[in-house]
Amino acid sequence: MKNNIHWLLLLIGICSACKKETITPIIEKEQIITYKSAGEIAFKLSPLSDSTLKLAIDPQLRLEFDQVILKSGNQTLSTAKIEVADVVPFAIIKHNFKKGEDYSFLIDQKPDQEAVVNQYQIAHYKHEFVNNFKYEKVLSITQGVGSNAIDISPTKNSLFVVDRIANISYIKQINLSTLDTKTLSYNLNGTMLRSISDNELLVFGDNKTTTGVPSGVHPGHDAIILARHQISTGKNTFVDYVSSGYGRFSKVIDHKILVTNPIFTDKTASLIDLSKNSSIAKYSLDAFDFRYINERISGQLIYTNRIIDSKDGQIGSALTGNDPQIFMADATSGYYASASAITNANEIATRFHIYKDNLMVYQSDLKKDRLITFPSLALVDQDVIIFHQYFGYETKLNIDGYYALNLKTKELKLLQADSPRFGFTHDYQLNSGIFAVRTDGVYKLTSR
Repeated sequence: MKNNIHWLLLLIGICSACKKETITPIIEKEQIITYKSAGEIAFKLSPLSDSTLKLAIDPQLRLEFDQVILKSGNQTLSTAKIEVADVVPFAIIKHNFKKGEDYSFLIDQKPDQEAVVNQYQIAHYKHEFVNNFKYEKVLSITQGVGSNAIDISPTKNSLFVVDRIANISYIKQINLSTLDTKTLSYNLNGTMLRSISDNELLVFGDNKTTTGVPSGVHPGHDAIILARHQISTGKNTFVDYVSSGYGRFSKVIDHKILVTNPIFTDKTASLIDLSKNSSIAKYSLDAFDFRYINERISGQLIYTNRIIDSKDGQIGSALTGNDPQIFMADATSGYYASASAITNANEIATRFHIYKDNLMVYQSDLKKDRLITFPSLALVDQDVIIFHQYFGYETKLNIDGYYALNLKTKELKLLQADSPRFGFTHDYQLNSGIFAVRTDGVYKLTSR
């Protein structure tokens, strides 16, 4: 009987071990997101159409964002995810905006470890897509090499730009009347190009491809050959030695060009008459700061804030008061533009001034990180100047684009919302429209 009891207890133990173990599940509590008002944020806003806008956030904040919420009063109208391109956080927001209605934006940062979302606000936005220009892409550019390799011919019939493809700098010519384009057989050496005519350029040459190079002359290690390039024949002809490392080159005006000669051997700048390939005036660098040779403006020879007479090289009187440089010149109307900058705590604020008869007739507001671009060839019509503004990131709304300034009424009006990549635009203003060279191509802008 005792043995039977032992077997019974053993059987009960075995059966108990065979029972399924009961596991109590661990239920995690749902994470509760807390929203915290973080105030204003530095942004850029670009209207793209009547129903679309791009909102970009200052990348220097180095924050990660989740979404943008578009609101009207307390009503949520739409949301858009925030993406990142070229280190800039941005969102494309689409909505059937109503003219004059007051909108606001909430910008959500990604939740932190405590499930707190910092929420930034942009208030009082009224959507208006200003679209007075029609854009026509005339030429595509793979990679530009800068403003120094862009020029318009003195006849205003041709525009020359350089497109760098697979480490080769191709010169492309645009007929500004027909908009036909062609690629020249000559590839640019360096990053400087000037137009003498529709069929002739100034470029940097070399001893192998340039004829007429003086023999037995050692111009110094800072020297490079300035050559005339005939487009029709493809031949290069020697003009002079110029500075390689410190070279500055004006546009060609009345068949003259202002250049920097080799710094360490010649120590001068000179005005070269291209009809004779010889200098008609020389300026000692002891009293002539070559850095202020204006390389951008077409139509006049400009040094600092003065005009150089193309006939004899005489330097005229100041045209923009004490402002040291001219950024826009229109000889017909007599208007000249200059600019100034104020640096404070690593921030740069800019303003521009308009002069006539050496008197300031307009001074703009002061704006942080603003890029002001006047046309290289300006056309001031009935006292109205057209120029481009590209703004930095601020907590207040600024719209990138083309603006018209009426110098009689002092009215400043947005003509066209336009936000080019990196703010780069190199413009020529003609009667037929504005030709704008951008990082991705050349566009013709005409009034709608």
